[in-house]
Amino acid sequence: MRILIVLDLDLVCLAAIAPFSSTRENSIAHDSLSDPYYDLLTDSIHLPGRERFPSASNYYATLLHELGHWTGHRSRLNRDLKNLYGSPGYAREELRAEIASLIIGSEIGIGYDPSQHAAYVANWITVFEEDPLEIFRAAADAEKIQKYLCSLQQRQSIPEGVSLADAIKEYERRVDGPESRKVLEKENPALVMARDAVVVQQKRERLQWEIASQSATHRMRV
Repeated sequence: MRILIVLDLDLVCLAAIAPFSSTRENSIAHDSLSDPYYDLLTDSIHLPGRERFPSASNYYATLLHELGHWTGHRSRLNRDLKNLYGSPGYAREELRAEIASLIIGSEIGIGYDPSQHAAYVANWITVFEEDPLEIFRAAADAEKIQKYLCSLQQRQSIPEGVSLADAIKEYERRVDGPESRKVLEKENPALVMARDAVVVQQKRERLQWEIASQSATHRMRV
């Protein structure tokens, strides 16, 4: 006998990606009528509506890719983002964002879809033919992207000198609805993010436990 295991993939992906996409430093808008992109001039990420993506994992993998480009701004990791579409420099930057998306996506368990950026494969092959060592430089930069996003989330989620337990108590003391939360976000955004980080982590742990429990039950009933 087999049982059907149904998981809310969108909730799984949201719990995984939230720490990266909820940082106060970035601006994410769902106003693109075509492809997703990072706008260097306004330092903002633009995505199509969620409903236009085939799955939650596809949406969040795309968001991770654009966050990879976002880290290249001169105020962050300072990579060259002014290359024209189709140029070798453009292909190099796409490779860095794609590898970073793959690394983080694998770490947090949302998967990876290589078909999303298949259009760049020909350009990548050309880059590698001209410079076989480029893959190593791209991988090194992708690791910097991954470390930057992780450290940024950690810095913003834990206020200096405040324990997570204290942050949660203070949040619960001051927030009793949407309006009071907005006030606290303006006064102490780090405290709000600390509390949110704990909630996300608890959701992730609960989901992991549910997945493990359902998998164990499935094996027992097969």
